[in-house]
Amino acid sequence: MSIFFNNGLRFLKVLDCREAPLNTFPKEILKLYNLRYLSLRDTNVSSIPKSIGKLQKLNTVDLRYINVTELPAEILQLKQLRQLLVYRYVHRFTTSLEVVGFKALRGLETLSSLQSLCFIEVDPFECLQALPNLVHIELVEAYDGETLCFKADGFKMLKVLLLGKFDRLKRVTIERGTMSSLEKLMLRDCKLLDEVPTGIECLSNLKDLEFIDMSNEFLMKLNQRTDLLHISTIFVGYEADWGMDGYLI
Repeated sequence: MSIFFNNGLRFLKVLDCREAPLNTFPKEILKLYNLRYLSLRDTNVSSIPKSIGKLQKLNTVDLRYINVTELPAEILQLKQLRQLLVYRYVHRFTTSLEVVGFKALRGLETLSSLQSLCFIEVDPFECLQALPNLVHIELVEAYDGETLCFKADGFKMLKVLLLGKFDRLKRVTIERGTMSSLEKLMLRDCKLLDEVPTGIECLSNLKDLEFIDMSNEFLMKLNQRTDLLHISTIFVGYEADWGMDGYLI
């Protein structure tokens, strides 16, 4: 990495280290104060230093498919951050895959410029509703309650939402006026959820619905709904050994 500085590239704005033979976070990166985009995707990096907070101009941090599951609190200092992508796939049992994200940080709601967030774990839900610029969010094992309510006027700019592996979730309520820009909603592996979210018919901009690995009772009630005709695509599927399988309603 020192070659960047020897060649006068300390003003670099984009650094894509995808698939590079890296085992640790290169300390030289911390001197790239003009960096806007940083990708360590598909490397062997397993931790992010606290000093990443020095890179104040970062817009995108791509940590997909690496072994990072916790981020330092100093990442909350990146007030221009728009995309935070942290997840990987791991094998469970035989051929099945499971998504592993990162543990939510207290104070995540202070990143007001954030637009895309994938994947987070634990329970950050309440603080996320107030993020004004969030357009894409994927939540996996991010909520431990039995009921979930999307409050009126929350997630105003959100266009894509994934809820996955909410193991105790039984009911979802969507209040009128929330997620007014939502175009795609995905529910995956929420086994105790036995009916389509209440209020989903009010999402006038919704174009795509995707239900993966949901219960038979949920699917039976879905087929009884007659108020979802405004939605262009409704896909029902399940994970199989050979990949995704399913059908359109």
